[in-house]
Amino acid sequence: MYICICNAITETDLIKSPKLSSKVGTVCGQCLDNEDHTKKTKTKKENSLSWNHSNP
Repeated sequence: MYICICNAITETDLIKSPKLSSKVGTVCGQCLDNEDHTKKTKTKKENSLSWNHSNP
């Protein structure tokens, strides 16, 4: 999966060459924004009640 589309950096690329992490987000920065969004979404999910049939 691509981590940074503008720089064409994949998860595999980062595993093979960790130095590439300094290039992530250097063109448009949207991949860094998406990372922040993912963290916020995860927090919201952790704080929300689970859905069941008696509690829609």
